[in-house]
Amino acid sequence: MEYRVINIWEDFKGDIKGKAKLTAYILNNSKEISLFRKNKAVLICPGGGYEFVSEREGEPVALAFLAEGINAFVLNYEVAPAVKHPQPLLDVSRSMCIIRENAQRWNIDINNIAVCGFSAGGHLAEIGRAHV
Repeated sequence: MEYRVINIWEDFKGDIKGKAKLTAYILNNSKEISLFRKNKAVLICPGGGYEFVSEREGEPVALAFLAEGINAFVLNYEVAPAVKHPQPLLDVSRSMCIIRENAQRWNIDINNIAVCGFSAGGHLAEIGRAHV
């Protein structure tokens, strides 16, 4: 498994424009399983009323998906008072773009990417679904 934390607004020069992070839990292919396997993926948007991002709706959910053979990505989007609407919506859209742009490298079936959200994250998931 590959684990990485990605600042979604880091530009090509390494400058960081925001604090939103995407935590990736990516299954690796192997000779024993298949070198060419493509996995499903899910972008998880935890809830928190746009005031915080719930930890209990992030990593535990990602690990459950991972156990089922689904690559999981948890979005720690920016919240109030640091940012206002529409920044969280931009964060989910940017995250989906990152997943799609890296689908081949991360062995993701580009036609099997879902978005899962809880409470405020459910609202973001509806927006993110438009980018699937």
